Amino acid sequence: MLLLIHNTMALYTVEISSEDDLSTRWTDDNLPIASFKFNEDKLEECPLLGNGKYQATYNTRVYASDTTIKYILNDADEIAANGGGTKTIVVPAGEYGIRP
Repeated sequence: MLLLIHNTMALYTVEISSEDDLSTRWTDDNLPIASFKFNEDKLEECPLLGNGKYQATYNTRVYASDTTIKYILNDADEIAANGGGTKTIVVPAGEYGIRP
């Protein structure tokens, strides 16, 4: 299920089986400055479904237009390669962080 919220994030509902599933984090190669996780912190927060699985939710990021983002680098090699402690990227319009 997908629900758009204020055109800046989308909410997904998925089935999971365990606390390990709930603690999973993932990244999107097209948005290197972010990681994604489920909204719930404990399995008890997830509704139990009739099939013995649980319902969890997560948000993605949705950019309606190309967006410029400036962020601070924290890796010495990146700082040296970039010539400073910040980096600016342009993120194309689209949705980022869909769970693999």
